[in-house]
Amino acid sequence: MAAFRFATMPEDGELLERARLSAREILELDPELQMAEHVPLREALERVRGSLLAIAIAA
Repeated sequence: MAAFRFATMPEDGELLERARLSAREILELDPELQMAEHVPLREALERVRGSLLAIAIAA
């Protein structure tokens, strides 16, 4: 997966809209992210969710 960087508005507005639409298409096609091409995305989301949960518990 590509490295993440924070978006800036309004410079990245079009890019953010395209990303939102792409995410919606992926989730409509594969809501559980079970397709082989979507597994890396699901795993990345699970890692982020786990990190956020750990932060919330520690707070």
